[in-house]
Amino acid sequence: TACRWLRCASNCVASESCAFDIIGANPFRSDVPTAKSKKINPFTEAEMNAILDRAAGHRNGIVIYLAFLCGMRQGECMGLKWSDIDWETAELRIGRQVVEQGARLEIRDPKTAAGIRTIVAPAVVMAMLRKRRLAATVEGCARLDDFVITASAGSREPMRRTNFSHRTWTKMLAGRKGGRGWEPLPKLADHRGLHHARHTFASLMLQ
Repeated sequence: TACRWLRCASNCVASESCAFDIIGANPFRSDVPTAKSKKINPFTEAEMNAILDRAAGHRNGIVIYLAFLCGMRQGECMGLKWSDIDWETAELRIGRQVVEQGARLEIRDPKTAAGIRTIVAPAVVMAMLRKRRLAATVEGCARLDDFVITASAGSREPMRRTNFSHRTWTKMLAGRKGGRGWEPLPKLADHRGLHHARHTFASLMLQ
């Protein structure tokens, strides 16, 4: 009630201000701008397979596999812990995400209530997880409460989304990986974020 009264009073003041040419237009009578939705451009199956092929040999490649083949959001990938994996049933329990707030990292619930879910991972994803588990054991970050993808070898902090984008994803689309020569992937000159991989997963499932 107080908000409606304040809006009504402000509208009256604005109308009087227009009448005396104090302001040019009454902002309460203008159209509310609508936000433009970002265009989603899923990858083709051929593009996806080419990216997965490159991700197979990368330390952080499991993130790309989880996005393309399990439909996980990037924050959910970064929030996955070893305790969330059931190796016998190949089930992944999604119950948290890593959110970047400036210099801070926050652990939150998934974006929506439906985001708290259990996924049955394909065999190829489980194989990548086992490969990552072996590497994590060597790095010293394979405890049940450790994140699957950490900021660096030996770290217990999850990887930042921005670091993953700059260090792994962008280079992979551009056809670069450290000193190893890669030819740029065809038709990937336009940069697409990892979130497009989730939409690619949804599109393939619908097909």
